[in-house]
Amino acid sequence: MNELTRREFLRITTTTISAAFLGASEAFALLPPDTCGRDKEPAYRLAIDSSGYIYDPDFSYEEQCLPSYRDILDERENFSHLSTAKQREILEEWFCLEEDEELGIDLDEEADLDLQCPRDLALNSEYWVGIAMYEELDWDSQDSLGLCLVEGEYPGHIFTAVKAREPEKFQASCLRHGFNIEVVSIGYDYW
Repeated sequence: MNELTRREFLRITTTTISAAFLGASEAFALLPPDTCGRDKEPAYRLAIDSSGYIYDPDFSYEEQCLPSYRDILDERENFSHLSTAKQREILEEWFCLEEDEELGIDLDEEADLDLQCPRDLALNSEYWVGIAMYEELDWDSQDSLGLCLVEGEYPGHIFTAVKAREPEKFQASCLRHGFNIEVVSIGYDYW
């Protein structure tokens, strides 16, 4: 994710409303009644590529900070809360170390990409917004928005992203759910 954190993205999209939406009669008609009293803030900009995947058009890899080895170990193994002996056991398993072999890396360094699972790779790419939105919603909301989580487009492929089944209707569906999101382009590929 870029300078905007996942928490801030979710706050903007679920607790604020754009003054532009309130001023446009066709958009206003779609909004749930409880959204009109929300704080005014510009809508979060999303785009949908030619395959229907939701992405952040303002994403920049230059601003990206990948997780450290320690971050990944903490997330998957609860590493920081384990005994020293158990930590050593996990390090031996993860890094294929012999019993007395030195680790040779700093756990606070940025982790290699091949240690990250497809979901983590997606969260550190322009597709993070679709994943963040999908994970925040219940199944019924995901379905009514037409969201579909794709984990590998074909066997052996690790690409993970969220697809809008009907890209042209996605903006209206978001408004009906009270999401402060503006779809700025459909069919344009990020790369």
